Amino acid sequence: MEDGGQVVSSCEVVLASLCKFVSPEEEDDGRRRRSLEKNFLVLIAFARSSDGRQKLAEANAIPLLLPLLPEFARSLPSSLQQNQFHLLILLLKLLRNLCAGNAINQDSFLQCKGLETLAWIAHSLLESSPSTRRVLPPPHAAETLQMLLQVVANVAGRGELSHAVVWENFFPAIFGGMAEVLSQKVQEPLCMVLYTCCKGSKKSCMEILSSQGIPIIASILNADMSYGGGSMVARNEWLEMLITHLCLIDEQCFPLLFTELGIPRTTMQHLPQQPEAPLSHKLETKLPSKEQASLLEILCVWIEEDGGKAREETAEGGGDSLTPPRPPLLPTECAGFLVDVIRHAAQCAASDGLCATAFPTNMPVLDVLGLSLSMARIHCAWDKTLTSAKEPNGETITMAAKLASNGLIALMLDMLQALGPPQSARPGVPPEHSTNKKSFPTWDPYKGYRRDIVAVIANASYRNFHIQEEVRETDGLYLVLEQCTTDSNNPFLREWGLWAIRNLLEGNPRNQHEFADLEAKASVANPELRDIGISVELNPETGRPRLVNVSNAEGNH
Repeated sequence: MEDGGQVVSSCEVVLASLCKFVSPEEEDDGRRRRSLEKNFLVLIAFARSSDGRQKLAEANAIPLLLPLLPEFARSLPSSLQQNQFHLLILLLKLLRNLCAGNAINQDSFLQCKGLETLAWIAHSLLESSPSTRRVLPPPHAAETLQMLLQVVANVAGRGELSHAVVWENFFPAIFGGMAEVLSQKVQEPLCMVLYTCCKGSKKSCMEILSSQGIPIIASILNADMSYGGGSMVARNEWLEMLITHLCLIDEQCFPLLFTELGIPRTTMQHLPQQPEAPLSHKLETKLPSKEQASLLEILCVWIEEDGGKAREETAEGGGDSLTPPRPPLLPTECAGFLVDVIRHAAQCAASDGLCATAFPTNMPVLDVLGLSLSMARIHCAWDKTLTSAKEPNGETITMAAKLASNGLIALMLDMLQALGPPQSARPGVPPEHSTNKKSFPTWDPYKGYRRDIVAVIANASYRNFHIQEEVRETDGLYLVLEQCTTDSNNPFLREWGLWAIRNLLEGNPRNQHEFADLEAKASVANPELRDIGISVELNPETGRPRLVNVSNAEGNH
């Protein structure tokens, strides 16, 4: 097919075939079905190009094809055999191609109530086929829903008006039903539709974070962890884009979404009651969930990857060197809530005596604990240019400073203090009764827990004078120095400890002098620290204290 006349002719052939189409269950219908299939395949191939879509638009293809949808879908509720889906799938593929970036076809689809028809088909299929929900559906059922959602996504690409029509017809019931379908074929286009609508409408974002929308997000996150019997076959980047957008669009979105994904607890006896902000108080009434862990994991991966890309672009001259591209970070107003998440998860882990040998643990409480620590570490890693925000008084403040002002450093030191020095830690053996008044783990609840705490302190104190001061004033310098040792349960603990000490001393005379005083009093050169291979000595050239490797220093004498 190379000219408009042939295109129109092909459309007429499809319609003519419909007139002779009796029923897919009729035995003598095979020839007619094959004729329809042949014409659909021709049109599908032609509509793959922008020129083909435009010629079909000029041939008024959408109004001619849409009446076929209810005809082909009418028999689905009574029978779910594979051959029942074939013509419908072909028609949906053709409509998908036609609406891919072509405004004429998109507008025609909207005017002809195509979205309403698709919503009816989706509702009929979900209601008539329990097998498509909560378990892996038959391939033909999953492909039908996949094609249907891809049509919706392409029509939604038209803009704000199409977003509103999609939302009116699919939210919340149909989106909720599709979210329960455990098929990546369905989940990816579903997330694409949700992302497209939410990105174009603040109202849709707020509704997806409401009591009607949160179950949809929870089901998607749950389905996302169900592929391949517990692990995804491939990353769902549309889900990552959706979650990141929802969490970053407004200062209240991440706290609201995270809190609502928690598991309601029946008792509050484990946690001390403290006056908190409303969302923080609500956080205390729930237990960490696997959906919360999945949410944090998506954010950690997305921020680290986009942040790395931002730095690479700057290094390669792809952006303004004075203002590097900013990675997607949580609003600084979320700092206090993130600190509360870490505290809450640590208290839950201590209260329940939880322990795992590796991370991730597949235990929601421990995974939320480890991932929330990673979130704090990642946010503290970015320099002022990337993380700065303006306070109402015009003062610039970094995310690390905001976290610290909400108690992050004090919390990290308390959690580290509860563990005791590395030599006396008991990884994998939680005590029967914790004597720690703040109810933080006195053992490593997962491999790398101690290291993660030290990593947060290390990144937060990088060129941050106020955090350096806070660590010294709370007697944290020696506590951090104790971590400069190897620990089989905490890979790279020594390296993170050294990085933390380096950052705490840099540009801070008081911290440097305290280390000098420690050495003068022989507090640093005691056998315990020498056993871990670390000592502090004064640099003869600068007069400032420095960390040295004991074995290397002795080997040079």
